[in-house]
Amino acid sequence: MRECIAAKEKSFAYLVEPQDIRDKRHDNLFLDIFGFKRQTHESGWRFKGLILINEDLVVYKLSSGEPRVAREENKTKPLGPLQELDSVIAHPAINANY
Repeated sequence: MRECIAAKEKSFAYLVEPQDIRDKRHDNLFLDIFGFKRQTHESGWRFKGLILINEDLVVYKLSSGEPRVAREENKTKPLGPLQELDSVIAHPAINANY
């Protein structure tokens, strides 16, 4: 890697990060639209790769990722859309200038 840094213009680094992630929402449509309750399922895959090339020779490679992404996310706001208004009401002096 030090040789790549010293070579400057003769070396290249390639970073690739392809992914295929899909979100699907579940539960009650009414509660989801108005922000009371949201259940989301995330699925797919992610890949990260790094390749260092010095004078047409691969000198370093690194790969990582998640072959199978499966996450559940649950968000609950008991007050729904009113819960986001607390920042407007809590700081009236800041918002009065706008």
